[in-house]
Amino acid sequence: MFKLIIIMAMCILNIAVMGDETTKKNNPPLPLSSTSETNFEMFKEVLQNTLNEKNENLNLTTEQIKQSFDKESALLVIFWLLVGLVTLWVGVRVMRLQSDPDIRAISENPKHLLQIPINRLEIVVNFFTNNRILSRILNDCNITEELLKQALAFSRRQPDNIFYVKILQQRLGDCTDNFRKTQVSPPFYELALHRNCPLSFPSIYLFFPSQYNKDLNLENYLDRIIVIITTNPKLQEHFYEYRFKRTINVVVPNLAELTTLLLSDHPLETLTKICANQLHIAHISPYQTEAGISRETGFFGRETILRRIMTPPTKNYLVCGGRQLGKSSLLRAVERYYQKNKTVKCYYIILSGNLQTSERDLVSDFAYALGVDTIKSFDDLVHFLVQPRDFTYIFLIDEIDTFICHDRLKDYPIIRRFLSLSQTHNCFFMFGGFWELYTSPF
Repeated sequence: MFKLIIIMAMCILNIAVMGDETTKKNNPPLPLSSTSETNFEMFKEVLQNTLNEKNENLNLTTEQIKQSFDKESALLVIFWLLVGLVTLWVGVRVMRLQSDPDIRAISENPKHLLQIPINRLEIVVNFFTNNRILSRILNDCNITEELLKQALAFSRRQPDNIFYVKILQQRLGDCTDNFRKTQVSPPFYELALHRNCPLSFPSIYLFFPSQYNKDLNLENYLDRIIVIITTNPKLQEHFYEYRFKRTINVVVPNLAELTTLLLSDHPLETLTKICANQLHIAHISPYQTEAGISRETGFFGRETILRRIMTPPTKNYLVCGGRQLGKSSLLRAVERYYQKNKTVKCYYIILSGNLQTSERDLVSDFAYALGVDTIKSFDDLVHFLVQPRDFTYIFLIDEIDTFICHDRLKDYPIIRRFLSLSQTHNCFFMFGGFWELYTSPF
């Protein structure tokens, strides 16, 4: 603006000068005095000096403007460069989401994290960690950070197989360090399953192959359930054929099933599904054809009877029925119930012996269950049971038919003595048997 004003002023001055010269040509100037000429020259000189100073200031201002313009241009270039980089990052992220099926699936449904192969778990976790959305995904899947770290450590090759065994023991076992290493070659690790596991077998044998061995004859181990654990995709391919051999007791969880086994809220159910897909139905059926059900998950269908037995006051009961109808399982269920009651001590006793030694065997069976070595006769047993205590004894006596036959010969003196003991409320009895018990007068 100042420059424009100076230019306009110079133009006006030139026009004025040109007009003055024209006027001089057309109209000769009037004679001036020497004083007037001197004043005019002075004014002209002052005006010229002023214009020179303004030109210098104008040049300085223009240089500053150029410098200022260069700085603004550089900042503008940097700004648009950053915008371009951010746009490129967003584009790469979108392309990554579209190209990786696991990442895309987890973005749409976070619970897909439980189904990705374990050898890709660390890659996927790192991606979502860098994008700062891993915490939200873990919350949606009910996965703790500690559990995720454990699964990531499992996905890496560890020098000692005990590391893997301890992780699986925490997920599937009944108590800490409840496993043992077998002495055979190749080595197996026997892991006792949790008591709530619905599978019919109590333990599994873990095998961690470091390489594929063609001479490995797993068909020789039909007396155990072998679970082959490997995170190596090539070894997975070698052992893949075992997944379809229902004639042998071998389970090979694939890479995705291992992830589910390590991260799921219900690892026992996951193990059951894996075994159900690869084992013969006889190995996973919850129905038992011998002994009683000792695990709560395998006992069902007797809730009404259990409710009647557990309803106070405590009474004596006779459980009569044919073989394989669930008498022992019912007695075991009662035992599990009273294990949680601190005012009751409950013992499950299977009577042994024959007709001639029934009384002696009964006394020894009671002494062994109670853990009392001083009980040598039935009178010792009665004396021990009548002692006042702060709790009540409940004895669950299974397979009592042989003893009933023996006691009938003397008009049931021992059974009658047991029933009289219950009158004192010191102890109560549940007898399990079939025909002899059913036809007794009790």
